[in-house]
Order: sequence, then C-alpha cells, then structure tokens
Amino acid sequence: MQCIHKCNPQIFGGLLFNAGFPVDDFSGINDGLRLSPRFSVEYKFNPETGVSFSTGVYYQTPSYIWLIADSRNTDLKPIRVDQYVLSLEHRVSEDAILKLEGFYKDYKNYPASLVRPYVVLSNTGAGFEGSDNNFESFGFEPLTSAGGGIAKGIEFSAQKNFQPFHFTG
Repeated sequence: MQCIHKCNPQIFGGLLFNAGFPVDDFSGINDGLRLSPRFSVEYKFNPETGVSFSTGVYYQTPSYIWLIADSRNTDLKPIRVDQYVLSLEHRVSEDAILKLEGFYKDYKNYPASLVRPYVVLSNTGAGFEGSDNNFESFGFEPLTSAGGGIAKGIEFSAQKNFQPFHFTG
C-alpha cells in the first residue's frame, strides 16, 4: 500500500520547489508502516540549462523468501535508503538533453545473517565464491536488520528523442 501527498510545485525567485510525503505499509513484516519524505529544488539559469538537488527517504520490503524462510524474520525492518542527487541538465536542442548527476545513497536496515555474518545478501543467490563452494546467500536462516552500505557516483547521460515516433535513447 502506498499513500502519496504531493505538494504543488512553487516558484520563488526562480527556484522550483517540490515535496512529497509517501506513506508505505509493507505486508509480511511487523511494524511495516513508514513515512518516506522527499524534496527537490530546481533553478533554471536559462530555458535550456538548470541545476537541481533532490533528497528523499526510500523504503523497500525485505525479500519475501527471507520472510518465509524463518518465522523470526518477520521482525526485519524495511530496507531504508537516504538518497541525495545533484544534477546539471542542458537542453542541446528541442529533442536532445545532456545530464550530469552526482549521487550518494546511504543504505540502512539491510538484512544480515545471524549465523554467517560474512555473507552479503544484496545479491541473493550468489555469494563471494558462488554456489560451487557451498557459499550461497539465499537467507534461509535467522536475519537481523543490522546491515548497511553506501553507494556514490557520477553519471553522465545523453537523451535523444527520435521523431516522429517519440522514441528516446
């Protein structure tokens, strides 16, 4: 279930603000109700070029296979990601856009094994050495929401709208 209230964008001195307040309710786990606030601000230098910043809290339910594998796993928390994105976008032409983005994601409450704390469950089904060495990471065991991690990077993208079919690539 997801309930969303999105504030209408407001313009203040060239700044465009937007906020949303989704409420997520995850079935299959105890205490699965979460508020996921999100916010963005954008500034246009001119009609072709702008910069934006967005941040938000995102939740995801743990894999259902983990929840049914051990009855104690229904006490897992939803996986949380605090995300920050800074973007620079330039419209090269009516049908082409260039974008440069930097992002930072802080993962929290990621399921971790109580039996094998060295196992990473983010790639369920493939462990460090693979199944050849009996190192699967399916999570068929008691888990705790103690894992975490960080993802950060820079992305460059070019988007072109191909007329008259409105395909982009």
